[in-house]
Amino acid sequence: PTMVFVYSNKCYSSRAFTRKVLNNETIKNLHTSKINRINMDVATLKGRIFAQINDVFELPTVFFVSNDETIKYRSKLSLDSIKMQ
Repeated sequence: PTMVFVYSNKCYSSRAFTRKVLNNETIKNLHTSKINRINMDVATLKGRIFAQINDVFELPTVFFVSNDETIKYRSKLSLDSIKMQ
């Protein structure tokens, strides 16, 4: 399975999610051992195309894709800066 993380470095919620969740040691170990992770920055052409094709309107958004390349789960993430501190 693969996790696709659609984000922007200019987006506060994207940066907070990366800092607080994706950089967590437990999550890092899970990604390296069981789940592949692909980062799609909407500042790049590839990231913009992926976001367009998959109707990403809010950042960050996470997709979980199965081995047969079908999207099994999609979630938009909105992080409250007060709760993140």
